[in-house]
Amino acid sequence: MKWLIFFCCLAGIVANAAEVIKMGKNNLLAISENKEKPWKVKDAVCITRDSQEVGCGVVMRTVKSGAVVKLDFGFEDIMPGDKAVLSKEGRKPGSVSTLKASQRKYIVNLAVGGNASTTFFYPVLDFQVALGRHFSLGLMPFFYSAKNSDDPLAPISVSAFGGFLTLNFYSSYFFQGFWVQVAPGMHLMTGTQADTTEKVNAIGFKTHIGYRFHIGQVVNIGLGVGGAYKKDPNFTFATDNSAGFQPLACIDLGVSF
Repeated sequence: MKWLIFFCCLAGIVANAAEVIKMGKNNLLAISENKEKPWKVKDAVCITRDSQEVGCGVVMRTVKSGAVVKLDFGFEDIMPGDKAVLSKEGRKPGSVSTLKASQRKYIVNLAVGGNASTTFFYPVLDFQVALGRHFSLGLMPFFYSAKNSDDPLAPISVSAFGGFLTLNFYSSYFFQGFWVQVAPGMHLMTGTQADTTEKVNAIGFKTHIGYRFHIGQVVNIGLGVGGAYKKDPNFTFATDNSAGFQPLACIDLGVSF
């Protein structure tokens, strides 16, 4: 509960309307302060999204900038950013959430970003679909190209496209919080020098740990650091400096829908 109280205080500095700040354990969650009427212990609170009730509970503890609520029902449907309102009907008995299936959660996230190391940078799309509260499965297509002009009479160019199959874990909720990603993949590479062209496939793998921040309920930013491996394509006329194990940094901007 100490962490929930910390988040209440932090959120109260910037929040205007009361909303869910942090999900805890044992059906506990932190909400920001109600500017119109400060929360009181035993206040009945309902959590809403798009004006639809998601879950209800009661205030267990208050702090200057928020409160800790214990839910009677709806915990699995709630996510940070949902609105918290005082229930005029008083405490409601446990029941099934009235939230429509189409409104329950944004279960797809599409992000645009980049992967970088000391020897490469390439743009990526990161498409993820939630599998449960903490996990998502995704596809990450990419493309990159490079040219070596040391020999102006016979420059070497290498290009590749491919993709990673990603498995993602989120500590708070899917697409939010502490983030771990593991991803096997394939690089479909083409090397060219003068009239010579080689096509080579190279397996790859990458993993990172990071954090995905939410700006409201839809927009999010992901940051991560980790490592990547690509098998050496063994071109006959070029050396791939990005082959082998490399450090990795990742950043992206995503939208959930």
